[in-house]
Amino acid sequence: MDKIELTVLVNKVNTAKVKEVGTAHGGTFEDRMTAHALAETEEPAMPLAEKVIDHDILCFTFDATKDATAFVDAASEAIGVAPGIFKGTMTARRNGEKFDLPVDNKDQAETKQGS
Repeated sequence: MDKIELTVLVNKVNTAKVKEVGTAHGGTFEDRMTAHALAETEEPAMPLAEKVIDHDILCFTFDATKDATAFVDAASEAIGVAPGIFKGTMTARRNGEKFDLPVDNKDQAETKQGS
């Protein structure tokens, strides 16, 4: 099975929660100081230095797509955002190639109601 690498840009107030959820779902936390969540050509086009002031960049490796997807669902619930919004803060790679990680498409209103 191919390893799934997720790089996530997380607000510093949520860093501990997301790290905890990542390891609880079988993710291996990678301490990469040079990682980035979005390439320069991706939206939003904002210099990384501006993003990192109030955010941390977290990198996880998962053994399977289902584990990575479960992490996205659990992490989004832990910080109170819809899975699609959380997915928007991350880059997923398999074998070094970006791919679209499938996530639940609950909207923000459903998340706030606890559905």
